[in-house]
Amino acid sequence: MGRMARTFRKMHGCGNDFILLPDGNAFAGEDDGFFAALCDRRRGIGADGILALFPPTRPDCAFRMQYRNADGAEASMCGNGARCAAFAAFDLGLAPRAMAFETGAGVHRADILSRNGNLARVRVAFPPPGAVEQVTLPLSGGTERTAFAVDTGVPHAVLFLGSPEAVRACEVVSLGREIRSAPAFAPAGTNVDFAALSGKNAFAARVYERGVEDETPACGTGAVAIAAAAAAAGLADATAPIDVAMPGGTLSVRLASATTLEGAACKVFEGTL
Repeated sequence: MGRMARTFRKMHGCGNDFILLPDGNAFAGEDDGFFAALCDRRRGIGADGILALFPPTRPDCAFRMQYRNADGAEASMCGNGARCAAFAAFDLGLAPRAMAFETGAGVHRADILSRNGNLARVRVAFPPPGAVEQVTLPLSGGTERTAFAVDTGVPHAVLFLGSPEAVRACEVVSLGREIRSAPAFAPAGTNVDFAALSGKNAFAARVYERGVEDETPACGTGAVAIAAAAAAAGLADATAPIDVAMPGGTLSVRLASATTLEGAACKVFEGTL
């Protein structure tokens, strides 16, 4: 007997795209390879990761979100994924406009700020970022780079470059791949963010994501990491919003009083497996 049909949604947050599974229990028993195959851009649906919704385990939460990277392995948190999951839960009637939900990194709150058809503006609250630590990284060719390591639910290494032009010209994939697996971040590795000041409390950035093992158009936890590192380095005012422009769109981060990430979330299409 074949499997029953199972539904999914294709979504993206500023170009960071996901396969959302409204009923995570329908995929129980599938291994990492199955989810990696779904994310394959030539043989599958194609995505940077998988979002699965489950019934909550806490009475104060609307749902539980499980996140998997494109390699199929589970990760604790994804900022853009959390915004997409919140929008989907609201759209499916699983959650109110202001909600709390569970992730592998703890309980998060989200607000659907506005909605126009399949596009919404969503704000997600984060626990305060971990301590920002300055790290010197020896790289191939005898060079060194200074990075700011910070945990925003997943680990990030932020490198500040001299200008937005330097960010645009940066060899993000090759350099990101080398830093991702640097001994300083062993054994799990890290995401790598390349950023430069582009205006008052504004940054241009590109991100190499661990698990995707490639550059992605945007990264929510990366935007929070860049904001936290910039504040720690004296490059940004932590009492005001910090805008991080990535190739897929701009994300707005607040660090004062409560850490939040705000930006667009979009439902692209629905389908059946």
